[in-house]
Amino acid sequence: MSKFWGKGSGSDSDESSSSEDSPINAGQKSKFMLSKWALEGSSSEEDDKRVVRSQKDKRWEAMENVIKEMKNGIRNQDFVKLLGNFEELNKAMTKAKSVVDKEGVPVFYTRTLVKLEDLIGSIDAETKKKF
Repeated sequence: MSKFWGKGSGSDSDESSSSEDSPINAGQKSKFMLSKWALEGSSSEEDDKRVVRSQKDKRWEAMENVIKEMKNGIRNQDFVKLLGNFEELNKAMTKAKSVVDKEGVPVFYTRTLVKLEDLIGSIDAETKKKF
């Protein structure tokens, strides 16, 4: 068998024992895999429909997802998570700058910043009492 098909030695014993590596069997396997792929592809197209969303909706949804994570961090008072989420929210706000310029600052963004400021204020007051 030639080096092209995998077994590079070329001896007669190797060629007779490797009948499943022949080009004919490889072609049958590829046809089977191709037909299997075609069947899987057509079923997924029927199940999932593409939804076209505007840039505003995409940016707002990204910021809302980060805000949901921030709310969990506020409930748990997980300040490490809050810091990461705050930075991520600011990055999302920077990405949405063109939309924010047109639409204005979203209300949910302002509310979240106020909640975060209140949390920091309450923690600061508790810390002052300890000292």
